[in-house]
This record gives sequence, C-alpha cells and structure tokens, in this order.
Amino acid sequence: MYPTAVSQVAEGFTKLFAGLGFCLLVLNAAENEPYKLARIFHTSTESVRENALVYAAAVSILGVTVSTLAGMVFLIIRDKLQGKNTETDSGVKADLYTDRSKEIIKQLLVTVIPIAIGALVTNLTSLIDIATIIRSLKKAVTESPGMFSGYISESLPADELPNFIFGSFTGLAVTVFNLIPTFTNMFGKGVLPAVAEGFAQKDYKKVHKYCENVLFATAFIAVPAGLGISVMSGEILELLFPSKPLEVAVSEKSLAVLGIAVIFLSVSTTVFAVLQAAGRSDIPVKLMAAGVVIKLIGNIILVPLPYFGVNGAAVSTLACYMFIFIMSLYYFRRVTLIPSGRINALILKISFCGILCAVTAFLMKDLLINKFSNSISLVICIGSAVIIYIISTHLMGIFTKSTLKSLIY
Repeated sequence: MYPTAVSQVAEGFTKLFAGLGFCLLVLNAAENEPYKLARIFHTSTESVRENALVYAAAVSILGVTVSTLAGMVFLIIRDKLQGKNTETDSGVKADLYTDRSKEIIKQLLVTVIPIAIGALVTNLTSLIDIATIIRSLKKAVTESPGMFSGYISESLPADELPNFIFGSFTGLAVTVFNLIPTFTNMFGKGVLPAVAEGFAQKDYKKVHKYCENVLFATAFIAVPAGLGISVMSGEILELLFPSKPLEVAVSEKSLAVLGIAVIFLSVSTTVFAVLQAAGRSDIPVKLMAAGVVIKLIGNIILVPLPYFGVNGAAVSTLACYMFIFIMSLYYFRRVTLIPSGRINALILKISFCGILCAVTAFLMKDLLINKFSNSISLVICIGSAVIIYIISTHLMGIFTKSTLKSLIY
C-alpha cells in the first residue's frame, strides 16, 4: 500500500501548488501583461482584464492534470528502480506467466469492468443534480416567487437565483457532505486484500474478523460525524465559509439532511469493498443503479416544490443512500455469512451512542448561543460531544482496549 499512498500524497501536494501557482500566474499576467493571455486564449486584452478571475479559475484546473501526471511519474520511476534492484527468474516462470496471461487478463476484466461501471454510476448522482436542480428551481421560482423573496435583491435578481442556489448547494453542502465518506473510504480499501485472501482460502473466521472490524471502524466514525454535521450544519458552514452568509443560509438545511446521508454512504462504501473482495462486484453496480433511479425520481418530484426547493435534492440523496445501505447490508450478510444479530447489535449500539453525541452538541449549542464566537462555540460543542461519545461507547462495551487493538493490528 505504500507506493500508492506516496503517489497520492505527491499528487495532493502537486495539485495544491500547481493549481494555486497557475492561478496566481494568470492573475498577475492579466494585470501586468494582458496581451500575452489574449494571444493564448485568442481574445482581446479588454476581455482578459474583465474576465481575469474566469481565466484564472479555468487554468487552475490544469493543476489536477499536472498532479495526476506527477503521481503516475512517481509510480513509473519507482517501478523502474525496483526492477533494477530485484532479481527475476527466467525460463519456467516466464513460460508460466505467458501461459496464464490470457486467463489473468480475463479475470481482471471480469473484476475491473463492474467496478469501473460502479464508479460511473456513482458520478451519475452529480450529473442528475446538474440536469434537474436548476430547471426545477426555475419552475419553483416562477410559480412561487414569494417563497424565495428573502434571497432576491438588486445584486441577485430572480432569473439568476436558481444558478446561485445550485452553486451554493454543490459548493458548500455537498463539499462538506463528501468529507467523511472520503476519509472512511480508506477502511474498505485497506481491508480489501485481507478479506479477498480469506475468501480465496475459505477461511470464514478470518473473513468475519476483518469484516466486523472494518464495519465497526467505519460506523464508529461515520455515525457521530454524520449526526454532528446534521445538528451543527449552520455553525460548520459559517466557520468554513465566513464570507458567504447568503450561501450558508441557502445550504444550511440541505447539509442538515445530507449529514444523515453521510452515515449510509460511508458504511455502504465499506460494504461494497467487502463485496468486491468476495468476487461479487456486480452487486454494488446493481444497487447503485437502483439508487440513482431513486435519486432522479426524488429530484424531479421534490425540487420543483417551493417548500422543498434545493432541499429536495438533499432528501432524494438521503433516500438514495438509505436504500443502498439497507440492501448492501442484506447482501453483506448473505455473502460473508456473518450472523445478522451481531451486525444489528453493533449498529444499534453505535447509533445510540451517536445520538447521545449529537444531542450533547445540540444542547451545548443552545447553552453557548451569543456567549462566544462561532469558532469557540463549535470547538466546545464538538469537544463535549466527543467526550460523551467515548464514555458512552466504553460503557456500552464498544470502545475497549481489545477492540482498539484489533483495529490497529
């Protein structure tokens, strides 16, 4: 796992410095030497000066390409250096690999294609939002302008409101929503080789051990984090985006709903890794495809309703991942043969402790209102909630030395 980890770190740093670097270069050139940018973008110097931020944002995306290239170059160089320092056998091994190459390629395609399709289906949820939210919001604003009067002003006319609401939803609420699943996703990836080995050896004791550990680790983090995001959505957005009060007001309720969806998405992603390790990569594809249909229907029905608006997209996302969560756990039990009682008990205990954690944060928020700054209040609320969560999980027999040791080793 080390080469992949190092390449991703290199990719992350390159993305940061290249993206910011390209952005600053364009802004500097637009101010001091606009004629150079005019030649590159085939436009006039006046257009470069007027749209400097647009060009800077576009060029900064080039940092993504450069960072991906950096990660690839690292892996290629490492492979070359590793090849020079490793003695390889010829003859029998080469013939063996040649004879089995077709079989290996076939097995790889059977495994990779469903996973690739699954990744495509996952991205369809974002595509559905792009295709439906703005159109549905235009209908809602036209039919019930009074419901949106609080956002309409001289700087934000009614015809620009749908784009503004959509941008706030995706730029703020969805960004925060993706933080926890991105983190917990590493649990599934990390345990995948061990689980695959267990299935190959038909060592179900080993499979059960790793599956229970990874499910516990994911739920242990995702449940309190998701519920915390839900009850503290406004405070979190204000802390992260202090200069965008109107965008925060638009996104606060949506993030509160998406906070619950964080739990279902995080656990489902981990379960999908186990199913892929078991050779059932077709199940995640089918479940995600069904979830996408639920998401599409939900957006079409809910977003045009003025009472819901963009919050309808958050509700449909929640329904999508709730369905995927329930069905993925069903197949998880069938494939791993883990007794359902053990999984249910684990989820119920962590959910109970997570609710205590969220209630603590909510009560502390009310107690500290107008007494401290938002950042200090948020730190106190989170700290108090974390203490209650650790104590409650310990008393429930969830968070113990033995469970911590099993997670580490």
